[in-house]
Amino acid sequence: IFIVHGPTRKWILRFNPEFFDLDSGDFSGRVVDTRVLVDYYFTRNVGIGIGKSTTDIEFSKETDNGLAVEYQQDGLLAYVTVVF
Repeated sequence: IFIVHGPTRKWILRFNPEFFDLDSGDFSGRVVDTRVLVDYYFTRNVGIGIGKSTTDIEFSKETDNGLAVEYQQDGLLAYVTVVF
């Protein structure tokens, strides 16, 4: 899913959630990656942006002693954007 909204020519709002889920036999897992971004264009082709990115990964395998992996990362983004 990729949602973009431009309330004005200078401001662009973006939301990008990505999901993947797997359950097969003894294995199960999921990946969720989400970004929320705001761009401001101070010229027609050049702008700056800020946002937040979140990644969440879970994996498990059913065995006698079990196996599970969990990983999560959150971060802020700052960038320059150029469009043509």
